[in-house]
Amino acid sequence: MVQTKNGNRERKKSTEKGKIILAAAMEEFLANGYAATSMDRIATRAGVSKATVYNHFQDKQELFTAIVKQLTEGRIRKIFNLEDPQGMEGQPRIVLRRLGTKVLKEASNSPDIIDFMRLIIGESGRFPELGQAYINNLAKPVIGTLTKYFASCRELKIADPEATARVFMGTIVYYIVLQEALKAKEVMPMESDRLIDTLVDAIVIKGNRE
Repeated sequence: MVQTKNGNRERKKSTEKGKIILAAAMEEFLANGYAATSMDRIATRAGVSKATVYNHFQDKQELFTAIVKQLTEGRIRKIFNLEDPQGMEGQPRIVLRRLGTKVLKEASNSPDIIDFMRLIIGESGRFPELGQAYINNLAKPVIGTLTKYFASCRELKIADPEATARVFMGTIVYYIVLQEALKAKEVMPMESDRLIDTLVDAIVIKGNRE
């Protein structure tokens, strides 16, 4: 019994250190960019040895991927109900409006997400693995969930569920990048409700016509 308690205690400590390392890595990536961030700098910011960092993560790329997964599991899954498909039930207009509003609210209240998007966009040209981490762990599951929703929604009768899912998310992501990341809200502001209402109307009205 004592060995089991000790084992659980050690696993808890390891998990806590992993979270500390991830938080430090996020701060380093956002402050210095992917290229300039080193495992040494991450270890220093986390207050652990470099060996401890390597015990948890094989390399910088694995660390970055872990951060994307953490964002997905901590925030994106809740927004898109990736583990609870019933959360997408209801009238299409209500479901889509609620979903779009939740995404924009989360983005506007989370500067770190905006900064992280800037990092991925800015450095994925030199480091395509960053874009792949984002696509595989965040974009792909979200598009997949929306595609299934549009395909199963008999009321909408969507001809191309995947394309519709990409239009829905693409419009919202572009709005976030333009208004928040590029600061367009300071020179060409647009209320988020206008965007969501227009987007939902376009999908619902078109779907009902088909």
